[in-house]
Amino acid sequence: MNTALGLRRRVFNLAWPVIAENFLETLLGIVDTYLVSHLAIGTIAVAGVGGALQVMYFMISILSALSIGSAV
Repeated sequence: MNTALGLRRRVFNLAWPVIAENFLETLLGIVDTYLVSHLAIGTIAVAGVGGALQVMYFMISILSALSIGSAV
């Protein structure tokens, strides 16, 4: 039982930076959308932010796949 707890702790210690990075990337999208919705008038600006976020997430997934593939 003690071994399973130690293994979980090791996995969490390795994974928490990635979890924090993904959380901050999501928070960035939320903040961008919030700021544009309060500064710009109209739904076109908010839709532009949403479209840009989709492209950004797509690029992040491609770069993450390349990073994992090169590490392996």
